[in-house]
Amino acid sequence: MKLHLSPIRGSTPLAAERMGDTLLLNGDLFDFSDLAEGDTIDGAAYSENWFVGPVTRTDGQIILQVLLPHGANAPQETLFPSTLIIDTDGPVPLPPYTRWPD
Repeated sequence: MKLHLSPIRGSTPLAAERMGDTLLLNGDLFDFSDLAEGDTIDGAAYSENWFVGPVTRTDGQIILQVLLPHGANAPQETLFPSTLIIDTDGPVPLPPYTRWPD
């Protein structure tokens, strides 16, 4: 899974977990197992509004862009995040929501 992060000021940090072709975002489960190679889903079709742009499967990898809420005092790594390649199931290591103190 290739996860592009799109920072946005928000009041609640993001918690993400990968389980195969599913992604859990703050309790909302998204199952992409029916997404065939080369297919695209419009991210705006999901009412939870976590996605920016389309969700695709290319070379067997699910590629998507997700909003990354951050606090008022977010560090540079959160404001300008790197793309995450997630090869294993479990919690997704996200940049920090804020620097201490916020």
